[in-house]
Amino acid sequence: MSYGIQLFDDGGALLFDSSTAPGGVIADIRTVPVATTDTWTYPSFTGRSIRVFALFHFGIEPSTVDYALGYPRVNVASGQERILIVVVT
Repeated sequence: MSYGIQLFDDGGALLFDSSTAPGGVIADIRTVPVATTDTWTYPSFTGRSIRVFALFHFGIEPSTVDYALGYPRVNVASGQERILIVVVT
């Protein structure tokens, strides 16, 4: 791949590749400041799944995803600045 974004799990398996549609599409990219809590909702993605990836971070993701509202909701709590990528599948 000579362009785009690829995201891998801790074991090195490819989870997302922006050059292929089956990997999903990027719905959002946000910078999360230090010591931040926030909630992001995506009502236009009802019936879809989302995944959140932290760019340049390894380990536990600083977010949770739920579908209690009938559409994806991301709850973010970060102790340090991060860039999060939200992918819709």
